[in-house]
Amino acid sequence: MMQDGGLFGESPVIDTRVPRSLTQIPSDIIVPEDAVCVFVSGSLVAGWGHAASDVDLYIVTARTPTIVPAAMVKATLTQQSFPVVIAFGQNGTRFDAEYWTISQADEMLAVIQESEAVKSKLVLGLSNAEVDWYFRVSIGIALLGEEWLVKIKRHIAQSDLHLMLAARNFKNAEGFIEDAIGMLETGDSGSALLAAREAFGRTVDGYLCARGSWAPSVKWRYRKLAAIPDSALSLEEYWQLETMQGLDPHNVRPWVERVVRTCRSEE
Repeated sequence: MMQDGGLFGESPVIDTRVPRSLTQIPSDIIVPEDAVCVFVSGSLVAGWGHAASDVDLYIVTARTPTIVPAAMVKATLTQQSFPVVIAFGQNGTRFDAEYWTISQADEMLAVIQESEAVKSKLVLGLSNAEVDWYFRVSIGIALLGEEWLVKIKRHIAQSDLHLMLAARNFKNAEGFIEDAIGMLETGDSGSALLAAREAFGRTVDGYLCARGSWAPSVKWRYRKLAAIPDSALSLEEYWQLETMQGLDPHNVRPWVERVVRTCRSEE
């Protein structure tokens, strides 16, 4: 939340819409008797909530629950799809509840416990949704089964997942950097500009991952960087490049070259 109306330096807080007990979740969301953990996560927990933010709820059970879902979602790393239920609280806040089994959670955790060679290959193929699962678990607040959640958080924290995600982003950034340089040399300034923008975004994401901040959605890039007080990339410089300040549309070379220098200094 932007508490002071300013863009830089605000302190994130957990939103008051976040439930603190099972009694505060809508009755349409069923918590099965074999639930081992119920936790809340997402932007409201991270302190990044806005007026339209919903509550992201995760219910972990021993067996596949017998409920009527709004949708079934497939995660590529798990054998079975997981059900999603949508409900609304008394104040109109939307709740999205995902039901995971212990075995599905174990399948997700197995990826970060593989040998280096296998793990590296699997991490390269992770979708943003799968990366988001690890992130949301890592910041989750337990409403039930805190011991289970703490154990899972520990597995994630002790892994090198954040470094592997950083390496993936830096590798992608380098590809765009090389494209941008080559495009400038051939006079394709428009494409060079777009490639440089992509390179910058991937580089910042890589830096943030390396610092342990790896929520995958691009929309939180600014908020994540703002939370690092000793960032090698200042918030002001980041914002200048993110918003393309100083760009001359008739001569993009100086801006592209600045972006390339910045990217390679952060890798």
